[in-house]
Amino acid sequence: MLPVFLMNFLFAISTTVGMTFIPLLVTDNLGMSLLVLGLIEGGSELASNILRLITGNVFDRARNRRLLFVTPALLALISKVILSFPNPWTIITAKVTERIANGAFAAPRDAYVGENSKNKGTALGFLSSAKTFGCVLGPVIVSGSTLLIGPLQENIMTIIFLACFINFIGFIISFFVSTTKRITINLGTGFNLGELKETCKNLRFLFVLSLLFFFGRFNDGVIMLCLKKNGFPEWFYLATISFFNFVMLLISPLMGYQIDKKREYQILFITILALLVFNIFFLQLESFGWISACLGIVCWGIQRAGAQITFSSMIFRRTPVKFYGTAIGIYSLLTGIGFFISSTISGYLAQTSFNLAFIFSGVFAFLALILALYMYYNDKSQIVDL
Repeated sequence: MLPVFLMNFLFAISTTVGMTFIPLLVTDNLGMSLLVLGLIEGGSELASNILRLITGNVFDRARNRRLLFVTPALLALISKVILSFPNPWTIITAKVTERIANGAFAAPRDAYVGENSKNKGTALGFLSSAKTFGCVLGPVIVSGSTLLIGPLQENIMTIIFLACFINFIGFIISFFVSTTKRITINLGTGFNLGELKETCKNLRFLFVLSLLFFFGRFNDGVIMLCLKKNGFPEWFYLATISFFNFVMLLISPLMGYQIDKKREYQILFITILALLVFNIFFLQLESFGWISACLGIVCWGIQRAGAQITFSSMIFRRTPVKFYGTAIGIYSLLTGIGFFISSTISGYLAQTSFNLAFIFSGVFAFLALILALYMYYNDKSQIVDL
């Protein structure tokens, strides 16, 4: 699984290096509104998650899966090259291409790790850590460049070149992904639509919960722009993604380990509560300044780490292995719909007041918490044993 972990790490660096400044470029240089930013972020994420359903299903059916890793790596590289020609259309194209690459890679990546690991929570935790370590380094590079080599606007091409180079290394590694399973799994009689429908029925509450949760999960750019509006220094809001990814890096393996110890619902509650509390802290940003900002960013990191690991782990434990890719794809499609709606509405609301976006997010976090509690006391779904 090492090549997949390395790809996850390198793509995270190149993506955060290449895409970190997009919210600022879109709103400052190109004069686009927060609503347009929300549409770009949410729409590209929706396209990504639609593709996850397709590639997840292909993963379940394909014999040779290497192409499912090589193709996304190439698309990700192309997305960084497109950024070299900044204008409204190329930025949108680059963002959509990068999200398509992410969508093509994500479902096969998660299903591959789930299929080739016994302790799935721990494996997903370290997979998340590999990604988040890259997401920590990427914004640090961008933020650090403003201190070392001058303002961001004067060094964008240098940053884009670096993103391309890192992505190219990941592309080379993609050819070394093994298609041989490392553990023996009983796949049963193969892909069967009737069995898939029964599996989805077993996962219905989990799917609805993920949809509610991502209704409250707007794009990270709103946080950066909110901090900028409230007078925080450039180095701080540019490094916001790095800060919450550092939290994810620290907490992801622990969360995964706890999930393997049959504490999946406890981690789920922590994840949802972190999203709820984040909104409370940022609603108090004007009153408590740095304290609210730092604690809010920590909560944002906790909920992102939990979402990456907990939902996938709970799906894997309730799904036959032969449907891993498809089940993760369906989950991704639902979360993409939720994220698109949330990013669009929050972008629209933030044009009037960032607090309205935080209230909107908090309401859905609260609803997700209520449903999670209901599931905890009424969970009769079958846990699938390999």
